[in-house]
Amino acid sequence: MTSSKQQLSRTDYHVAWICPVADVELLPARLMLDEEHAPPPYDTNYDENTYIYGMINGHAVVIATCPRGETSNLNAGRLTGTMFKTFPNIRM
Repeated sequence: MTSSKQQLSRTDYHVAWICPVADVELLPARLMLDEEHAPPPYDTNYDENTYIYGMINGHAVVIATCPRGETSNLNAGRLTGTMFKTFPNIRM
């Protein structure tokens, strides 16, 4: 994985990788990125999720995890609800 200063727009991300249990899932997901990007600006007043941004095989990917202290499969629904508002081009 290479680190990049590249910053994409929120609308450039089309793939989401959901990691509700950050302690277990976030590091392996992050290691799969070909490169990481700087975060795009977004409204943190309604979206408190933690995101990692990057590319996998030419696809702009956002890795989403619950805020610190909120790690549970029960929170995955809340995580995706705000994620779809922040990244409008991600589809199910």
